[in-house]
This record gives sequence, C-alpha cells and structure tokens, in this order.
Amino acid sequence: MDTQPLLPQSQNPTRCSGSGSEERHSEDKKQHSGSTSSQPLERGSDDRIVSRFGVPTGRLLLGCLALVLLITILRPLAWEKFTHAKTPQCLDPYLQPGYIQRTDGTNQTSWHPYTNHNLLKSSSLSVSKPLEPPIPYSDLLLPPTRASDARLNFARGQSILMVGESLDRDNAKSFCDQHGNAETVDEMDPFISFACRLPDLDLNITQWFTYGMRPANSSWYQPGFPGPLAFEDRWEERFLPLLPLYGTPSLVVVASHYWDLRFIQEQWTRDHPGMIYHVSPEDLLWHRERVVELMALVRSTFPDAKIMWRLGTKWQDEAHAFFGDGNLGVYRINESMRALMKHLNVPLFNWATLLEGEKDAYRDGLHFKDGQPGSLFASMIMYYLKKAVSGETTCS
Repeated sequence: MDTQPLLPQSQNPTRCSGSGSEERHSEDKKQHSGSTSSQPLERGSDDRIVSRFGVPTGRLLLGCLALVLLITILRPLAWEKFTHAKTPQCLDPYLQPGYIQRTDGTNQTSWHPYTNHNLLKSSSLSVSKPLEPPIPYSDLLLPPTRASDARLNFARGQSILMVGESLDRDNAKSFCDQHGNAETVDEMDPFISFACRLPDLDLNITQWFTYGMRPANSSWYQPGFPGPLAFEDRWEERFLPLLPLYGTPSLVVVASHYWDLRFIQEQWTRDHPGMIYHVSPEDLLWHRERVVELMALVRSTFPDAKIMWRLGTKWQDEAHAFFGDGNLGVYRINESMRALMKHLNVPLFNWATLLEGEKDAYRDGLHFKDGQPGSLFASMIMYYLKKAVSGETTCS
C-alpha cells in the first residue's frame, strides 16, 4: 500500500501529462497576452519563465520527454530479461505437471514432468537447465545389483520415518516387499508401528501410526485399537522407546487426514443429528492448530532431519467414501495443509496427487494395491532421502 500522503491541490508538482501541458500553455498565453492572473508566473534572473519549483519550464519539458523516451527503450529490455530468466535453483520434478509412465508387465512406474522439450513437438522455448525426469530408484533397489550400485551410496546406513495412517504403513511394507531380500525389524501391532530394512544397504524404513489429531479427552474408543489416543501420549509411551531398533531418521514424512475427517464427522453427527455434514472452516482451523503442535513435536525430536508433509489421497470414488464428506473433505483438508505447510516452510510429499484418477490401482475405497503405486512411492522417497542426506534444498 502506498503510504505517501496526498499533496494538497496547490502543492501538486507540475506533471508531464497532457493536462499539465495544457494548463501551462494557457498560463503562458495569458502572460503573453497581458491578461491578469491571480498567481503570476515567476521569472528567473535571465528573465525566462520558470515553474513554481524554480526549474525553467522548457528544461522541465525536455526532461519529461527524455524520461518518456528512456521508459520506451527500457521496457522491452526488462520484459526480455523477465521472460528469459534462469530456471529456479529449487525445481522439484514431483511438484511439476506431468504424467505417469509404466513399464508393461512390471510394477515399475515413474513420473515424467512436462518440460520445454516434451511439451510440444517443436518449441522455441528454452531454459538454461532442462528439468530431467527423476531417477527411477525403484528399479535400482532391486537385488542383487543394489548392493554394489554406487548411485545408492547416499542411502547406506540411513533411516526413513513415516508418521501417519494406514496408507503410510502400506507404503513402508511395499517398499521392502517389492524390492526383495528385506527383513522385518518391528511389527508389534499395525496400529502402533511397523519397520523393515534392506540389509545389504543397511536402509531402514519405519511407520508410526496415529489416530489423527484427536485430543486425549476424545470419547472414541474401539476394542482392538491400542491406545493412547492422542499423538502426544503415543509419542512418549509407544514411539520413542522404539528408536534404538532403527536409529535416528534423516527423512521424516508426516500425514494426518482420514482419522481427522472421521473424528470431525463423529463430533458433528453427535451435536447435529439428522443434519447434512460438511467440513467447515472451523473444523479445518482446529485441524491446523493440532498439526502445528504435531510438527513442533517432530521437529524437537528430530532437529537435524528433513521433514515433509504427505498430502491426502482421494477416495476411489464417492461410492467408496465411507466418511469425512467424501472427496470434498479430502480436497478441503489438502488445501488447508498446502497453505499451512507453505506458512511453516515444510515441503510437500506429493505422492497422493500424482495418483489421482488411478481407480484401477485401488485395493479398496482408500488403500492401493501392491505394485505400481508402491513403485512410485519408492522412487519418490529415495529422491527426497538423497536430498536430505546431501543437504540439498527441498522445494516448499
């Protein structure tokens, strides 16, 4: 906002616009015709007509013309510089528009971003550094070559942690199951934690299960679901004692969506029986406040780790949306998290968005089959692990 105070009418400077020229021309005409003026123009020592700021009127007009000419020359140059700016240093291929490419007869799936080289058959567009498709790490992780592949040196002795829901547990399991020669490190309870490792890389991947952001005083409870309910209590009682099994993670990916949508709907149904449920701005504000507390806990526990947020996956279709306002609820909570993570400067793990519309890839209304979705996840998680280990910037 322009905070410069407006000048009174009598103090407005002489302008280079047409109206200003006409005013001065009228005054000059009156002066030379001998007419009386209530505000006669001043004269300099050399008897030339000057502006009210003490600058000769002719010189002022020449200055205005020179300024207009300079703007006319520089404007195309500025636009040229803008449209041919260098490619930003932080350019994440998984956050760019693109398409999924599959290898027939296999589970191998890779993401190919659109670039100035494949957007059109012939393009005059050019960038200083073309954006290449990310390395299909899922291919490199297959035995027996992974043990000696120098391209995987960054992953040796590393640990990855997923904090979230059953989708994250499925991804951790498929990471080991699909790449073979894996060991299960921890499978205490699917609603507490899961961990496995690729021993020839000494690479661990772990999942800690939460019931979303529901508070400790929540009345919800079902037999067979081990407590505590609140993530703060689970952190101390369930999770931290397990750290010695797999070491401190270099990369932590956090998510919380479906249990939150379920909790919000349960609260609404209890308080508004018979009314149609929709996720409200107040619901999303509550969720954001709780997520901030979770992210602070993650950061304080792992101050040196790269932390990301995984966006929620849409239901297969509305017929399979068992709770949470269907895909409208998923969309709203994702948009809310996009805004919050931008505010917190936390990068997004965009796996779910890349799989939108892949209805044949679902095992049920929410979870994916083993195979291609897991292959895409493996390539993505390794891409971000490399950035975390090397200290490279992860785009937010």
